[in-house]
Amino acid sequence: MTAAQWQGQAACRTTKPDALFPEPRNRAAVRNAIKLCTNCPVLIPCREATLVAEHGTSKSSRHGIAGGLTPAQRWNSDRPKQTEQQTTPCGTTAAYYQHLMAGEPIDPACQAASDQYEQQLTLPPPPPECGTRGGYQKHLREHTAICTPCRQANTDADRRLRNTGTTRVAP
Repeated sequence: MTAAQWQGQAACRTTKPDALFPEPRNRAAVRNAIKLCTNCPVLIPCREATLVAEHGTSKSSRHGIAGGLTPAQRWNSDRPKQTEQQTTPCGTTAAYYQHLMAGEPIDPACQAASDQYEQQLTLPPPPPECGTRGGYQKHLREHTAICTPCRQANTDADRRLRNTGTTRVAP
């Protein structure tokens, strides 16, 4: 089947392009895009074409959902394998990728492992706590009153910077 033939049968041909390029942190939108691909009659040719087109590209240069895979999943499947293809026990991220690549249904344990892995990749850093230099800087950014512990932490960090050349506490 040529690219023009299978692309004409793709489920995404009538959807808005934004549906296949969801914000990575919007898990519901990502799932909806993957669900669209999962029900597509040309999932395997699409996935194969995408993996060939992206082969060797960096993780950050891959965008959107293609072939039912997120950019991180496509990058992970593109990495060289350490050993021959082995069956991985279900309930792991590796098993999730094997199911996807084989076009098999994904069991809930593998889906949960993949979700946990994806969440680790996209979690924002925790906000700075009061009583730290980061907390002091947050007060400044948000134009809020600077509390005493934050003011003291900033003073201590400034003193360390002048004396040692770094704001970090020595181990």
